[in-house]
Amino acid sequence: MNFKRPFGRGFRRWIPLLALWALAASGARAADRLTIRLIQASNQTEGASAELRDVAPLLRRNLPYRRFELLESRTVRLPVEQSLPFAAGLTVRCAGDENRLALFVESDGVILLQTEVRLTGETPLILGGFPAPGGARRLLVLTAR
Repeated sequence: MNFKRPFGRGFRRWIPLLALWALAASGARAADRLTIRLIQASNQTEGASAELRDVAPLLRRNLPYRRFELLESRTVRLPVEQSLPFAAGLTVRCAGDENRLALFVESDGVILLQTEVRLTGETPLILGGFPAPGGARRLLVLTAR
């Protein structure tokens, strides 16, 4: 009796279906939310706001500041086509999804930054260095989840 042949033929029929299932199971799911945090960076004191615990090490490693303070955070659904005004006087206009997100950062009608980004995984993206009172800088940290 030859068990190899019937098993081989039947199994080969399932390979495409198994491959699609494995691809779907392993593929990253699309992000459905975008969080934009407005942060003030300075050298006046040291430390970071408790709400920045997840990104504070990244900020310290990459930026020449000792203090990071969360000013405001906004979360929107993706895909997005919306203007988000922040109390600090910045407005962030967003259009697109995590694979192709157009951003316009404005202050008093002047465009400070215009870019298109791709957000990968839950890796934060730091944008900015916008002037703030007292020699501080304002940053935007974007995360898609």
